[in-house]
Parts: sequence; structure tokens; C-alpha cells
Amino acid sequence: MVRGELQRDALNMILSNFKTPETAIGDITAQLAANRVGVVRVRELVERYGVDEVLNAWREGVEYGRKLALMEVGKWPRGAYDAVDYMELGDELLPIKVSVEVSEDGVKADFTGTHGQVEAPINAVYGVTFSAVSFVIRSLVRGDIPTNEGFYSIINVTAPEGTLVNPRKPAPVSGGNVETTQRIADVVFKALAKALPDRCPQQALGQ
Repeated sequence: MVRGELQRDALNMILSNFKTPETAIGDITAQLAANRVGVVRVRELVERYGVDEVLNAWREGVEYGRKLALMEVGKWPRGAYDAVDYMELGDELLPIKVSVEVSEDGVKADFTGTHGQVEAPINAVYGVTFSAVSFVIRSLVRGDIPTNEGFYSIINVTAPEGTLVNPRKPAPVSGGNVETTQRIADVVFKALAKALPDRCPQQALGQ
């Protein structure tokens, strides 16, 4: 977008990298529409309250979310909890290993020891891995806690580059956000079940 005008050349370049551009165009236009609405709403806030008030309110909201999240996680048993699960690839089982540490600073998930990236399209990029871990933490947190940057700031994910959970380009990743993300969530649930057995569900896809 340039001054509100869609740049067709840029859009066509993006769509040319999709196997199903007719599907991708729907996602892209929905994102553009959401951003347009967001711009209007932010402008209305600034016009009504002033830019300083709006920025201060955002900062306070983020900090409030962080404090609430830390208070809730602070009730969990401290310690490091390990687990392993597997992705199937033909006759091979690819381990996804995690060590989840609960401390006063939040939750840290370390995937060191996870299988290296593969040529099949089941690699999960770092953003997908972080999202799966965050999903688990948010599912286990009780209370009305805003899911904003404050909440996400208490989560730290270590995913070694070149692995199934953080591949190097140009690794195929189309299935990472469909299949592998579920297995990542499963293994994090499995680890935290040792600390919170009454909250963690049975794994949906793992072992």
C-alpha cells in the first residue's frame, strides 16, 4: 500500500509464490481490510484523547497484562519439566524434545535436542513454534488476563536453528502450521503435565 493505494505489482509478486493464489488473495485482502479499520480506529482515539494519552494507555495495558500473567504463572510449581514426542515421516520417528522451565520471570521452553529439519514439508518456522508454546501457556493460565504483548513477554522460546522447529531457508514448511504445530503443543502440554496434572489435557495427536 502507498498512500492508501494497493500496489498491484507487489501483490502479483507475492501471489506468484503461492501454490493456490486464488486462496491467498482472500487472506491478503482480509488483512488489508483489517488494517484499514485499525487505522481508522487509532485515528479516532488520537483525535479524541491525544497521542500521548493513547500511547500511555497502551503501555499501561501491556504492563498490566505482564503483571497479571506473572502473578498467575507465579502460582505454578517452579522447576524444569522435560518431555519428548515424535513426528512420523515414513517409517521414521522424528523427536521433538522440550524442557519447560517455570520461574519467577515466566516460562522458558527449550527445544534443544529436537530432530534436524527435513526435506518433507513438516518443518515449523520459529513463529509457529512460539505460537504453539504460547497457546499452551494461555490455555493453562486462569483468570481474565489480556492476551497482549505483556502476556507474550513472559514466554521465552529457544529453538535451535536448523531443526524441525526452526528450519533454515529454503526448507519446506507448508505442513508446519498444520501438523507439527499440534505436536509442539502436545509435547509442551506433556512437559507441563508434570507440574500441573489437573490442568493439562490428554495429547490430541502425540503419544
